[in-house]
Amino acid sequence: MTPIPEKPWEVIAVDLGGPYPDGHYSLVAVDKRTRYPEVKTTHSTTFKPTMEKLKEMFAAHGTPRRQESDNWPPFDSKEFTEFTKREGFYHYKVTPDHARANGEAESFMKLLNRAEQIAHLQMKSRNIIIQEMLIGYRSKPHPATNITPYEALMNRPVRTKLDHKPAKHTQNIKDSIIDESDKQYKERLKQNAENRNTKQHNFVVSDYVLLKQMKRRQMEYSI
Repeated sequence: MTPIPEKPWEVIAVDLGGPYPDGHYSLVAVDKRTRYPEVKTTHSTTFKPTMEKLKEMFAAHGTPRRQESDNWPPFDSKEFTEFTKREGFYHYKVTPDHARANGEAESFMKLLNRAEQIAHLQMKSRNIIIQEMLIGYRSKPHPATNITPYEALMNRPVRTKLDHKPAKHTQNIKDSIIDESDKQYKERLKQNAENRNTKQHNFVVSDYVLLKQMKRRQMEYSI
């Protein structure tokens, strides 16, 4: 079981989604302690625009000690390696065999893709739809921590249009809640995975079954 990072924004999981119907991509970063997500729109997956969007995140929250992402462009480039050295963070490359290590970013990416689809089908402003989705996600207690990503990262309640007031915790109590809840959450996931792997089946010859295939990265997005 991987321990939760000790400090907010110390380790972030990063992924790229798209292209979406209008040709843009989304750069997603999720803080692995607080589960706070950031989304930046870019029109290319090359190094320069990706680097600029990461710099915007670093300007808002600081430079992480570690970034976890796959080793696809632009994260496999020489320019990105030099960027990590200049900024002073370590780039951990997630391999296809261990894609679950980047689960936070990939899980959030599914939610983002649904929001993009809704905006496209309803012909609404994608920026408004995405921002409203982010407000809702950040202001709801995460099942892994039982603390809202807003309060876990910023150490203060954040007022939304629903005027929701989260329970007040001291820093020490809140950190204890996050640590213990994350531990229990991962233990439940582990037990569920073990139960699935040991489940008995009564297959007979000629039964139809589904075969799980290795995940392949797809940048295409269709509706």
